[in-house]
Amino acid sequence: MKTLKVILQLALILIVFASCKKEGPQGPEGPGGPAGTSLTVNPELYGKWQVVSGLSETKYLIIYNNNMTYLLDSLEYGFKYMHEDMALITYAQIYLGNTLFNYTISHDTLRLTNFSKNIVLKKNSNAPAETEWVTFVTVTDNIPSPTNVTGNFDIGYANGKIAWTAKNPSDTLFLINTTTHDVSYLFINSVNNGSVNCATAFWISSDNRIYQVSPNNGLTLSSSPVLGSGRVNSLALVGTNDMWFCIDNKIKTWNPLTNDIIEKFELSAHGMEYVGSYLYILQDEWIFKCQLSPTFQVVQTYYINDSNLNSWGNGGITYDGAHFWIVGQNNDTYQYSLYKLSL
Repeated sequence: MKTLKVILQLALILIVFASCKKEGPQGPEGPGGPAGTSLTVNPELYGKWQVVSGLSETKYLIIYNNNMTYLLDSLEYGFKYMHEDMALITYAQIYLGNTLFNYTISHDTLRLTNFSKNIVLKKNSNAPAETEWVTFVTVTDNIPSPTNVTGNFDIGYANGKIAWTAKNPSDTLFLINTTTHDVSYLFINSVNNGSVNCATAFWISSDNRIYQVSPNNGLTLSSSPVLGSGRVNSLALVGTNDMWFCIDNKIKTWNPLTNDIIEKFELSAHGMEYVGSYLYILQDEWIFKCQLSPTFQVVQTYYINDSNLNSWGNGGITYDGAHFWIVGQNNDTYQYSLYKLSL
């Protein structure tokens, strides 16, 4: 009987609660809250920007709407570079060149800021595109190294053949026919890190000296004095008595008649070739066409656009009368080859 009484009391409570839940008339709607911050990237961020302050070498920043970015740099003597990157962008921040920035846009001004940098840029729709800043060239042919070992040394060209030491140390100059890819040999005195230039004779470096070598029998004809503390990375004979070369990350000249050595400027060059009154300098994936008079100046920059090449492995450049060749390293196999360019 007591149980029945408890059940009846619970039922009565539920009926009262249900009757209290009936909907009444709809009250007036309250005022809306403030709009939240948009997570959409500001479309004004996309386009071409000219650096006003905050970057000493970069002249322009290009941001495409697929988030590809290009930093266009210009250095002393007209050396130009282009840095390509995929940026990560939110409504307020951009991750660019391994650095995170907050960004704000006011009219035509873009500010990139973080704890250490404050970069100001102005919108400039007339700024050059990346393909106007540098000229893109491609690979059109390749010849595998005859040694399959490290071979990023400067190369020369004579009588239809590329001259290449192709290993280190080397007592052999490999002469590679650019048409048939056949290889012949010229035995030389052993050289270390041997870079080659072919002019009136073969000029071959070994460590910090340059040797003149007979193209007929490989015998050493003459030698330079010690040219620096490091090794000669590249060389090119201009005229008959003006040998340009790179050592210790500096460009220098040596006169084989007087033995005068003159330091020109700082640059790490991995290959040189003198063609048609211009000195061509290879550095990683860049080739600089340079005038030597009245003053030294880069007049054109070429970018070797090939994802199969490891740019850090490039070393050596020569000209076959129609096209340039470089020494390059394959990204996948790490093997060295001679690569013919569309330049």
